[in-house]
Amino acid sequence: MVAGQKNILIIDDDRILLKLAGSAFKKKGYNVYEATNGVEGLEKLETVKPDLIILDLNMPKMGGIEFYSRICNSDNMPEYPIFIITAREDVEQLFKDFYVDGFMTKPFETETLLREVEIIFRKQDKKAKDRRGSGLNISRSVCVVENDPEFFNRIAIEFLNAGYILNFAKSGVMAVEKISSDLPELVLIKYNLTDIPGDMVILKLQHMSKTMDVQFILYYSKSEKYDIKILEKIAERCGLERIVQCQDPKELLQIANHTFVNQK
Repeated sequence: MVAGQKNILIIDDDRILLKLAGSAFKKKGYNVYEATNGVEGLEKLETVKPDLIILDLNMPKMGGIEFYSRICNSDNMPEYPIFIITAREDVEQLFKDFYVDGFMTKPFETETLLREVEIIFRKQDKKAKDRRGSGLNISRSVCVVENDPEFFNRIAIEFLNAGYILNFAKSGVMAVEKISSDLPELVLIKYNLTDIPGDMVILKLQHMSKTMDVQFILYYSKSEKYDIKILEKIAERCGLERIVQCQDPKELLQIANHTFVNQK
């Protein structure tokens, strides 16, 4: 990709990472700015408007969590695109408390970071021109997020027999990692997951540049009783027509087929 004059602000107390990542981004033509903690990061923002902030969570003086809160607006949304780099044990808090464009757990290769950032910028540029593009679909890849192994197996049989490429996640945290990595076209996600509610997972992924074009179907079991008005508000917040009540995987398959037909 042509980097143009994109500005990247890297905030991390690991000076080796700053040097390696900074050098890699500069070679690609990016303008790179560096800070070793959140305080320095805020100072940089007085003179630089970054197109992306690469932010470590654990730093001295001011860590990534406080820095993030300082740059959020009244709706608790960050004023700049954020890419988080963090230790594995921080991942669940990241998914619950942050709205970011992407993330990566340490350790990682510099080339992998560069590739992820380039994907984010391509998505940003695409959104600026045409959020949906042509809408063409070549593969029919689906990710199912379901914590009941038996019900997942029933779903898998229906979708595999119908010719879909299928992936699986059994929790909200695993779903965010897998979906942002594999980029399926469609996600079937259970509302009542054990760690993070399905609607929260959808909202997180819709905010990430990489996954903003993924389609979602949010469903719940017919044995679960919810207030219809509450479900309607949840669906509206996620940009979904409705939350599907489902006991038979064939119903989910029919809805998925209908979704792909409407995309053509």
